[in-house]
Amino acid sequence: MTHGGNLRAVALHYGVDEKTLIDFSANLNVAGPPSSVVDALQSMLSAPELLRAYPDPDATLLRRDLAVMHGISDDAVVVGAGASALLDVAIRATQAEHCIIAVPCFSEYRRSAQAAGMAIEAIPYAHDFTLQKERMIHAIQRSIESVVVIANPANPSGLGLSRTTVLDILRVCESRRTHLIVDEAFIDFIPGSSVLDVAATHPYLSVVRSLTKCYGMAGIRIGYAVALPERVESMRKCALSWPVGTLESLAGRAALGDDAFKSAFVMMTDVNRASLARGLREFGFIIYDSQANFLLCEVPGSDEALNRLLRNLVIEHGIVVRDCRNFEGIEDRRLIRVAVRSSEENDCLIQALTRCFA
Repeated sequence: MTHGGNLRAVALHYGVDEKTLIDFSANLNVAGPPSSVVDALQSMLSAPELLRAYPDPDATLLRRDLAVMHGISDDAVVVGAGASALLDVAIRATQAEHCIIAVPCFSEYRRSAQAAGMAIEAIPYAHDFTLQKERMIHAIQRSIESVVVIANPANPSGLGLSRTTVLDILRVCESRRTHLIVDEAFIDFIPGSSVLDVAATHPYLSVVRSLTKCYGMAGIRIGYAVALPERVESMRKCALSWPVGTLESLAGRAALGDDAFKSAFVMMTDVNRASLARGLREFGFIIYDSQANFLLCEVPGSDEALNRLLRNLVIEHGIVVRDCRNFEGIEDRRLIRVAVRSSEENDCLIQALTRCFA
């Protein structure tokens, strides 16, 4: 599968009931969506005239709320149908001919750059999934008027970059008239590393964020990007008309007003991530030092043994994890990504693994 979270495809492949599966392949807040979002959507359904009307093509109220939250101008904000849609328009809006990415990464970076006709240069992470900063900088210095896409924290490793490191890369990009796009979909776990405040006034930086992961509402496709107003306008020209619907805008605004919900999720994840990592190491897994709500695990043994493990987890225990062997650059490594869920569900995973390895 290209992405995690596709339980229907897993159920069809293994011949099981989708409703019986616990999804450790998608990195979402299992407690979501918050009641504020549910209440907002239910209130809208009782006002059908809102559904009859076209949505605001500029998502004015949502953009205003985001601008106020970040202390920036609303013309530095653009919204879209999820972070992936915004990454696509951010990449295309650069009109670059050359794209530099660090791999492994979210597959949509390469897909969007290829669709825009760009030549792609992939810089591999080190074996321990730390960014090879000097190698990345050297690649940027060899090019001009290109686009660089990085994630912070990275996916699938969950390793974060310091704000200083990102700004160092940005300075090199600026010297080569190259645009830097930072995917901050999981930045809520390391907020001090964000560069969103810089993006609103910098000509060579765009930051993309998701509004669905921490709020547990992936079925509502909503995200946003921050950039210089001129860049935002270029992105809007690359996007479809009405990039988000009325329901999405309403859900996004309700979620933004429930900061306590997000804060509780981040705190719970920090605790549960450490506990889950300890449990997974008991099986001989190498666990990389994630700062996000998922763990990248290297599994000992053969490919055949990993295939059997993944199959047994689904068929015998109703558990789905993310097989990472289709991520670019790590196809030959036995890596899985495991979402950090509730403590009870994490215990179910550990118990299932105990039986699988018995």
